[in-house]
Amino acid sequence: MKANKKKLLLVTYDMTYSGTPHASMNLAIAVSDVYDIDVWTYNTGPFSDEFKNLGIGVREIDEQFLYAKDFKSIIKQYDCVIVYTLFCIDFALRVQDYIKTFLYLMEGSNIPQLCKDCNIDEEKIQKVNNLVCVSEYVRDYLKHRYDIDNVDIIHNYIEPIKKIRKKTRATKIKFLVSGTVERRKGQDIAIKAFSLLPQELRFRAELYILGDIPSWSECYYSELLQYVCENIYFLDGLKELKALYDFYQTIDVFLVPSRDESCSLVALEGAMLGKPIIVTENTGAKYLVENNSKNIIANEDIDGLSRLMAEYILNQRSIKRDGKKVNKVYRKKATRKVVASEIKKTIISGENDMSEVIRCICSVVMDLDEKSNELEETIESINDQVLEDNTYVQLFIKGVDDLSSININNERVRVYLWKDFLAYANKGEWLSYCRAGDRFTPMYFANTYQYIRNSMRVFVLPYYNTNDTHFLTKEYYDNGRIIDISKQPNTMIDYYDSVWIPRKFYNISLFEDASPTIAFMQNVYYTILQENKLQTIGTNLSEAVFATDFAKRNPIPSKAVLQNVYLRMINFGLAKNGSVSKNVQHMLLNLFKDFIANRYNINNLVTEFGDDLEEYREMALYCVSYISRDVLKNDKKLSLEQKLFVLRQGQGCESKYITQDNVLYYSNTMENIKIKYSPIVEYMFGAIDKSKLLIEATLFVPFVPEDFSIKLKYRDEFYDVRLRHNKKPEVLFDTAVISERIFFDAEIPLSDDGEITCYMFIGDEQIECTRYMYSRFFPVSMQFAEQYYTKNNWLLKCNVAKLMIAKATGEKIYECESAYKKNMSFNNQYLRDYYHSHKKQKQVWLIWDRPDAAGDNGEALFRFLIGNKKASEEYYFIINENCDDYERLRALYGSNVVATGSMKHKCLFVISDVLIGSQTDGVMWPVEEKLFRDIVSKKPFIFLQHGITKNDMSANYSKYYQNIRLFVAAGVPEYEETRNIANYGFDEGMVKLLGFPRFDYLEKRESKYIAILPTWRKYCVEKDSSGKQSIKDNFTECDYFQFYSKLLSDEELLKTCRKYGYKLLLMQHNVMKSTDSFFDANDCIEIADENWTYNRVISEAAILVTDYSSVSYDVAYLNKPVIYCQFDEEKFYKTHTYQEGYFDYKRDGFGPVVYDEKTAMKSIVNYIKNDCDVEKEYQRRVDDFFGYRDTNNCLRVSNAIREAIREVI
Repeated sequence: MKANKKKLLLVTYDMTYSGTPHASMNLAIAVSDVYDIDVWTYNTGPFSDEFKNLGIGVREIDEQFLYAKDFKSIIKQYDCVIVYTLFCIDFALRVQDYIKTFLYLMEGSNIPQLCKDCNIDEEKIQKVNNLVCVSEYVRDYLKHRYDIDNVDIIHNYIEPIKKIRKKTRATKIKFLVSGTVERRKGQDIAIKAFSLLPQELRFRAELYILGDIPSWSECYYSELLQYVCENIYFLDGLKELKALYDFYQTIDVFLVPSRDESCSLVALEGAMLGKPIIVTENTGAKYLVENNSKNIIANEDIDGLSRLMAEYILNQRSIKRDGKKVNKVYRKKATRKVVASEIKKTIISGENDMSEVIRCICSVVMDLDEKSNELEETIESINDQVLEDNTYVQLFIKGVDDLSSININNERVRVYLWKDFLAYANKGEWLSYCRAGDRFTPMYFANTYQYIRNSMRVFVLPYYNTNDTHFLTKEYYDNGRIIDISKQPNTMIDYYDSVWIPRKFYNISLFEDASPTIAFMQNVYYTILQENKLQTIGTNLSEAVFATDFAKRNPIPSKAVLQNVYLRMINFGLAKNGSVSKNVQHMLLNLFKDFIANRYNINNLVTEFGDDLEEYREMALYCVSYISRDVLKNDKKLSLEQKLFVLRQGQGCESKYITQDNVLYYSNTMENIKIKYSPIVEYMFGAIDKSKLLIEATLFVPFVPEDFSIKLKYRDEFYDVRLRHNKKPEVLFDTAVISERIFFDAEIPLSDDGEITCYMFIGDEQIECTRYMYSRFFPVSMQFAEQYYTKNNWLLKCNVAKLMIAKATGEKIYECESAYKKNMSFNNQYLRDYYHSHKKQKQVWLIWDRPDAAGDNGEALFRFLIGNKKASEEYYFIINENCDDYERLRALYGSNVVATGSMKHKCLFVISDVLIGSQTDGVMWPVEEKLFRDIVSKKPFIFLQHGITKNDMSANYSKYYQNIRLFVAAGVPEYEETRNIANYGFDEGMVKLLGFPRFDYLEKRESKYIAILPTWRKYCVEKDSSGKQSIKDNFTECDYFQFYSKLLSDEELLKTCRKYGYKLLLMQHNVMKSTDSFFDANDCIEIADENWTYNRVISEAAILVTDYSSVSYDVAYLNKPVIYCQFDEEKFYKTHTYQEGYFDYKRDGFGPVVYDEKTAMKSIVNYIKNDCDVEKEYQRRVDDFFGYRDTNNCLRVSNAIREAIREVI
């Protein structure tokens, strides 16, 4: 290697035997005297060997290599880079700031189509610093298309062969079209022109089509064959150069009929060999025949080409003459010496003339107005950013008065207070946004900038931490792409943290009056609405390059966002076009979909919006009213009823039912639509009693029509149903009715095989219901065609929208069972066989408390039953074998304690007669319920409860949700309330006042503990990015901590405790347990550890200090004093997971209600001084509340269970 040689890098897309690798090799040879050359390619191929034969190394790269940490240092080893073809434009843009870089375009007027087909942003061409092309034709096109003036030309060249064989006089003139067989090359033009020749001339000539036929061009080749006549020959391409030139020398005239070709090496080869060439005006090599312009024909000029071919056949002397002309031009413009001079002049003139510019790549908006315990992680990830030497990021923070708390120590990150935003933000080439909780990979800003820097569109990064089927999640697209919003209006942005806006579009003035979050969203959406396009980053890059973990966003849009972003988008569309764009409609649907699908509890909305809820409701419904049917129809998440609700919100809309010829239609005047509609029927429960089919079901309708009834049809006869009640409608914001449910039951006397179908009657019109659902407790469903249920010699099956009933024989049941279990796993087959073959001698009762803990009503009842066994019954307690209570119970009751999910549990489950639990957790389902519907539906569930139900819990504890056959109540008001609320769905006798089994075993031990047992506070916790609850950073500022810390440190209280020998015991809810360290223990205060169970606290507490916890019922049951500390009553009920019920603490409570720590302290001191005596008024309330105050609760419950299951068994 010569010491004075400079280093040149050539970059190509592939290494096939095509024009570009040939051209790059020729260039390498031309400048090899002054440069040491390396070649990089994205795809190695057979042509790599040609370079290696010249001693030039070829390295394969990929797109990830561009973003490697050492890439910049590697690329700076070179003095110049020449990048070939449009396919490598991103490489050129990536390196042109570091080193003199030329993009050598081998393409021509096909550039727009290539960009479209290959998803290349055409605007990037204007971002390239140095463009080179192969011909004047391409240069003129670039100027016309892109208004680019500074384009250099480096012509292709061909090495002359040492000796050109003199061609002997031929009997036939040979014409040649050489190159890949494809439409762009124009072989069809040549064949058609040859076919137009008179027959006598065709006999004096031959046309050769030389080239390979790629698979993607086979259709074109088939098309060519239609025009082939005699003396036209197809030959495979020749890879070996000597063989190719030997063949070329037998040719008389070279044809280049291309529709578009930036140069044409074939034309150069023909000129080098002294052969006449005929080219189209769309061929860059036309400069070879400019002194013989008749040989330049118009694009697709078949007649003109045919005339020129005829002239050469008739005047063979002109072949030699015209050949000399083009050879002269070749020697003047296309030899190595000439082209080498062009190359050196072009690339040496500015190599390494690179002045470093310090640029701000991005202005980042960070809004800290909403507190987060994840800010530290965000700051840490910003400090870890690795940025290029000549770049920096500026961070503008809203929500802090000084920067002392923001520990940014990255020298390439400049931090400003929000007041400086308007002054400096425009320095950033891009604008982006982040929140506390966003976490970025170290190369996030550098790599994102390098990837998108030359774009002129809003850019959106892919998501890596979600499971959504969203257009931005990496699983749902492969390459970066430009999205036309007008054509893909369902494209939406959920995480605006993922958006980068180019300086060309962002509007700084929007930040003057709005919060950073709202102003950034306005920038994003206004730009998209006006430009109708955004661009995505391709996921062919590794996750590690761009992955950013976006903080979990609040799915409920704030009032300010609704008002200042979405309402403005609506008004923008109305003002501009008189309508709201489809894209905005999709945004609104996506925004409110979870609301419409009723996934948010109204309590959460009260918490979020408080007194503004009514105004928020009106704005939300106004937004919803602009969602059209076209946008709704393809949505997969909303039910038809929910979609109809949206349509009913339309401005000036009136909705009604129309019946016609026994068909029901839903009519909407606003959308001018008439939709054929069928109500939904959900079969809830089903059983066969002797020769009757018993059914409970519900009918879903958008709204209840007037003059309607429901009937079931069996064997051409209609049977009336009994309407039970209308459940509380499905609503939005607690007011707007989405759909209503009508519950009914029926008894159908069975006589023979037949179908059962549900009909809704409106007046005289009978509408057949065709949409069906099957609850988890109905014995059959549509999920498995072979599924069946049998009892009393009848067989029930499901056939799409009909129930099929048939008489059953033993043989038929055996056939059904064999067919049903045919495709089941071995274990499931075994369980079904066990169920059918097991001959029980005794009833099997399964009992449980929590999956991983005992000690509640389940264990109490189990203890009683084991001690008072009946010969006809067996009792088993189900519990997780990995918990402490499992070993304790096994030691006491042996094999009657069974591990949850074990094979024994499953076998006992399928043959069990009753399921009894204090919890409704999944421990009751050890089998795949969908496969065992026929068995599960026969099992009554006895709900013992684990605490007094004082609120409406019908959403969790209704008969329809849990198949409850007996609901055990302990309180008189609880009993009355539960059996009278229609939403529970309990029939007469299903709710019984029996008392809790665990009350039988409550012990009142003498001790001097004052137990402080507050329940948890939703306002003190938040969910982290993984969905787990954690205590907020500002816990010590919240009302909960302030109250209890002051109470526990009250000097008078502590003095009294010491004087009378009492001790304060703080036992927090599990959710709050991590805050125990915030409270100080001393000689008067003990913080409960794992040795304190609720049962122990109830037994040993002399006084209970609580707030809203149900443990107060257990303590009151033992005639112990209770104090309710409700210092945050309003806030608690607004933020917590349940609302006030029938139990009024002031009216019904078992002790005083206090609202501040001083009053609480006085109440505790008063009880201490009065030996913990309960006042008569509170004693009366306790007596009135509990139905029983004896030790016979277990006996009453066990007898009630036997009564409840007698008919079933």
